[in-house]
Amino acid sequence: MTDATVIFINGNKQLSESASSGQGTPDNPYVIDGVEIRHTTSMDNTKLPSVGIYIMNTDKHAVIKNCKFIGLPKQFVGSKFDYVSVYISNSKNITITDNVFYGFHTQISAVDVDNVIIANNLFVDGYVCVECALAYKQQYNHNIHVVNNIVYNNFSGISLGKIIHANVSHNVLLRPVEIDSHVSYTYAISITTCQHVMVANNTILGKFDHDLAFDTCQNLIVFRNSLGPNVGEEASMLLNNCYMTSVLHNLFAVCKGIVDIEAVVNLDFLLNFGAYNGEGLKLPTSLLGFSKFCDNVFV
Repeated sequence: MTDATVIFINGNKQLSESASSGQGTPDNPYVIDGVEIRHTTSMDNTKLPSVGIYIMNTDKHAVIKNCKFIGLPKQFVGSKFDYVSVYISNSKNITITDNVFYGFHTQISAVDVDNVIIANNLFVDGYVCVECALAYKQQYNHNIHVVNNIVYNNFSGISLGKIIHANVSHNVLLRPVEIDSHVSYTYAISITTCQHVMVANNTILGKFDHDLAFDTCQNLIVFRNSLGPNVGEEASMLLNNCYMTSVLHNLFAVCKGIVDIEAVVNLDFLLNFGAYNGEGLKLPTSLLGFSKFCDNVFV
């Protein structure tokens, strides 16, 4: 491991200079390998750098791997929303894999990005592990893959928005403790204003308000997820203002509600199983388009 305070990269030239190997091609990407970035545990937050690795204005292929990001645990960060382990802006072709993230407010944040893969990472004790929910210079982010990650004891999990083609699959999100009273809303996976989205084979075992939350999505597939008990009066899954959605073969553990559905057009809700101690499916008074509810079992 190589200790570093902050790595700031603006443009392909600085990306090549910061890499330990590679040529920036798909077959031989630039590699940032084995860096350890630690933020002080002092309660004086003015001494903290706001970002661990900051990458902007690049389009060469690059990989961040085998790094450790050690920051303040979430209870010390409080309302400091600018502490980020890895921040990517106006860049393409970035893979973040096999890293460990501890603490920080947002562990990975991406804005105006294309072709980003976040895979095989461990996230512990942050507020949000992955946030790619904004696009300023372009209308949408494109091709975002969040796969095979483990998230433990974060307040919330994966937040994606303004994306065309997103894949969130094979992640494990664990939140064993009760939600703090000052946190009004938490989620494991939240998808907003996205098109062509696959959310599949995720395991969620935690005390979130919503395990899955979808708002203003088109062409959404929710497939073979295992959802644990949620807290409060919220449904395990929230579907709002979505078009062309398939919810298939999901398992809903004991919870107050299974699914809360509002303003959804062309919904297929098929072959799901759930156990609940409150409401099952909370449906609007009228369903829009061709919607089907078949072969589900709720007990």
